[in-house]
Amino acid sequence: KAADQGEAAAQRNLAAMYYHGRGLKQSDAEAAKWFRKAADLGDLESQLELGLMCINGQGVREDHAQGADWFRKAANKGSAVAQKNLGILYLKGQGVPLNAAEAAKWFRKAAELGEVQSQNELGRLLVGGIGVPKDNAEAATWFRKAADQGDPSAQRNLATLYFVGQGVAQDDAEALKWFLKSAEGGDAPSRYYLGLIYVRGRGVTQNLEEAFKQFRAGAEAGDAMAQNELAFRYQ
Repeated sequence: KAADQGEAAAQRNLAAMYYHGRGLKQSDAEAAKWFRKAADLGDLESQLELGLMCINGQGVREDHAQGADWFRKAANKGSAVAQKNLGILYLKGQGVPLNAAEAAKWFRKAAELGEVQSQNELGRLLVGGIGVPKDNAEAATWFRKAADQGDPSAQRNLATLYFVGQGVAQDDAEALKWFLKSAEGGDAPSRYYLGLIYVRGRGVTQNLEEAFKQFRAGAEAGDAMAQNELAFRYQ
């Protein structure tokens, strides 16, 4: 009744019930209908959910432009997830014109709110000078923020900067520490770098057996560099 009477929170809750099939027969179309009603009333969470459904063609026709519009509404209200999603769309040119500077702008807004993927993405843009001036030192700062939150990709990116000495002082021990954390989190490329560390004896005693284990682990997880290294060195 509250949803029929136009209460946004009730409409959102009803949409979630349809979406998850809790107490009602699961229906993406009904979920989208009620999320839209709440979104039209300015409900931030519904705007975000409807944007995702538009992007995925879930309960509605797939429409990246409409998804971007809903993300923008939520992003302008301070939703870090919506800001991240909008950044991804600008980076890929999906539903909006390809624009790395706009992507960086939205990633930065989300990163400043602590959104971990945005911190890592902003770091990557800063390393590559994509949409922003190249700045390895600032990139390292953002990678560290995301790495401290446990993001394996950011941990590898931070480790790589320590490995080569870009944006931070070259430090084999720090590189090893972050590559290990990343690998433990399931990041396959970190296994390749760990293999290199053990082959070269950088910050550790050279250990070709351990190097082989790391290359093999990376290769089995699908990392192309580890696969190539394994074929080159051991076959």
